[in-house]
Amino acid sequence: MKTIRLAFQNKYIFLFVFAFIIMIAGTGLNSCDLSIFPEEDKEIHVTTLEADSIQGLSAISGVTVTVEGDIKVTAIGICYSYFSNPTVETGVVHSTNKSSGTYSVRMNSIARGSTYYVRAFAVIKKKLGFSYYDHIEYGNQISFKIDKDIPKVSISEVYENSSYRSRAWDVTLESDEGDQVLEIGVCWGLTDNPTVDQKKVTGQLGVYRNILTVNNLPPSTTCYFRAYAINSTGIAYSRSKTYTTFKRPVATTTDAYGFRNASAVSGGKIDASRGLRIIAHGLCWDLNPNPDAKLVSKTIVNKTITDNTLFEASISNLTPEKRYFYRSFFINELDTIYGDEKTFLTMPQLTDIDGNVYDLVQIGTQIWTVQNLRVSHYNDGTEIPLERLNIDSYNWRFAVSGLRCAYDDQDQNVQKFGYLYNWFTVETGKLAPPGWRVPTLADFEKLANYLGGVNIAGDKLKESGTVNWKNNNNGTNSSGFTALPGGAASPDNGGYEYMYSQTAFWTSTPSTTVPEFTNTASLSSGSKLSLFEGRKLWGRSVRLVKDVN
Repeated sequence: MKTIRLAFQNKYIFLFVFAFIIMIAGTGLNSCDLSIFPEEDKEIHVTTLEADSIQGLSAISGVTVTVEGDIKVTAIGICYSYFSNPTVETGVVHSTNKSSGTYSVRMNSIARGSTYYVRAFAVIKKKLGFSYYDHIEYGNQISFKIDKDIPKVSISEVYENSSYRSRAWDVTLESDEGDQVLEIGVCWGLTDNPTVDQKKVTGQLGVYRNILTVNNLPPSTTCYFRAYAINSTGIAYSRSKTYTTFKRPVATTTDAYGFRNASAVSGGKIDASRGLRIIAHGLCWDLNPNPDAKLVSKTIVNKTITDNTLFEASISNLTPEKRYFYRSFFINELDTIYGDEKTFLTMPQLTDIDGNVYDLVQIGTQIWTVQNLRVSHYNDGTEIPLERLNIDSYNWRFAVSGLRCAYDDQDQNVQKFGYLYNWFTVETGKLAPPGWRVPTLADFEKLANYLGGVNIAGDKLKESGTVNWKNNNNGTNSSGFTALPGGAASPDNGGYEYMYSQTAFWTSTPSTTVPEFTNTASLSSGSKLSLFEGRKLWGRSVRLVKDVN
């Protein structure tokens, strides 16, 4: 019976303990594992990752969790503190709801010079009877200490080195914070707080200050700038600064004038250049639109230009009867600014019946030959008789028909100065090729008026320099007419005179008062284009003209 009673008593003791365990499980207490069911063949490994990627006052650590069996993990993470063996109750916690694998996190606001302790953890659901409770499994403890910090750097403006597409900045290293600076500079972008991952300009290491210029900024745009410095700890940035760039300078191209079959004259100016130093300027042209300053076909003006100063240059080596596109250009330290594009059609060359080719120039609404006529036949093929006045001037003095001569009877003078003709050659109406004419008095008056009047037109018509005009030449040849001092044949005065000092051109308009005279246009050392009546027997130069279509 004793044995039976003991068995009975043991039975009730077992039931009491079992009920007590169930009651405890129902309360949700989870400070210890009281499960009476052992979890065989189940393991969890929680590993704390070493601290690395230390930047400034922060570092990265994490946790790696591996699970064997059907252990239920609801969260993994790390906790850290400057006290040893931190827990989720005593440290700063970073966690995720992952059930395994690796989770990394940056720990911020780390105090410089203090040792920090880190432990990884995993939250496990454990079963107690018919309920579950949370159990925390901790990994190994690691520690780290930050002895260095990111540098301190500042930025300020430098006005004198700035322009419409650039800005200069003073980048100052305030402190290296005990670590060698690996890179320093200024970064910029179109939004606030730019980073080195955008655009940057680097400076010189080992100096206290760097004056750095950021180029190629977009015109009329607000840009953001920050100084930066990099050491092994991380990247330091200054506060942001803004700068709104100026509008792009506006360049213009002037209308071309002085058209010849192989050249013209144009120019341009630049407005609102904001004090930019213009390295080069000039004209460029091409048979295709949008000519570029990189082309060979350009004229560079070797003269300093300032804001809104007009320059002029030649457009040369053109092919007759071609349409050319041209524009001014201005090169500064940053880029090339072009004026508006313009176009013109080059004139054809004029060929006389002898095959002589003449350059042409457009002046106003007239087109003139640039060289004096040197044809020896009328346009019907009839030869114009040649006289040599130094040998015998009789035929010339008593002529009633057309004659020609070379100044001083020297044939080599013809190529440069042309023939001298008496007026009877003009009277035939056969000197000019079809479509052209010997100018009338009205033609010369129109020419003079376009150039500002007879009192100043002479300088604009004469070739510049003293190679040919020997006496007090103020000629500019701004018209492109290129009058040369070819002299005259004066049989009444003994042959030839005025070479290198004067020239006179026949008109086809005879005098209305004196039959032996006709109207003449003359140039000498003064600035005036003289229009007067002269004797028909003299030998004078001839130019041809026609109106612009």
